[in-house]
Amino acid sequence: MGSMFTYVYQGTSPARVREKLDGACATPSWNSLFENAVCTNLVAPVSNHSPLLVDTDGSFGLTNRNFRFDNSWLLDNDFFAVVQRSWHGSTNDDFLLRRNKVIDDVHAWGKARNRLRWQQKHIVQQKLESEIDSLDHLSIQHLKEQWNLFLAEDEIRLKQQAKVFWLQNGNKNSKYFHNSIKARSRGNRIDKLQDASGSWVHSEEGIQTLVRDYFSDLF
Repeated sequence: MGSMFTYVYQGTSPARVREKLDGACATPSWNSLFENAVCTNLVAPVSNHSPLLVDTDGSFGLTNRNFRFDNSWLLDNDFFAVVQRSWHGSTNDDFLLRRNKVIDDVHAWGKARNRLRWQQKHIVQQKLESEIDSLDHLSIQHLKEQWNLFLAEDEIRLKQQAKVFWLQNGNKNSKYFHNSIKARSRGNRIDKLQDASGSWVHSEEGIQTLVRDYFSDLF
């Protein structure tokens, strides 16, 4: 987080040197202990080197997160329309201003879209879980198609977040790949479930019993 450059030098000449020289490294075992850790590049008041702050709970500076492109947006045709409309709507500005305008517009559109997609996904999930008995075959098929599209977007987002090209490296038996699988498994872990009375079950035995009883009632 913060500026991408950690070293800035300007001597007697007007030219300014900017480089990314410093960084933070961590082992997989350390990452497993501090899963939400964030490294932030702070402003250097005196030194040419910027200080780096490692926050183990990831709470520092979250309100000023930089723009991050979501690869799942490429599945939405509206994305290209937003880019074209933003780019061609500021033809009198120079390149940097037009670029920043596109980034701001895409960022705003992406946040609204992700929020809407989350709501739509929640609605589809509820229908597939609680209303499936009252739906006809075509309605169920349509809901499953929507659900598969949501899962495809989630898969793209997971690949991007893990920075792993799964299709290329998925068969390689590497330590890094296995650590990526473990990190993804942590995200899919069920820590609690809500029973029919609305109470939350946290224990492993209670969750197993709740799942077993649920599917026993179905079949």
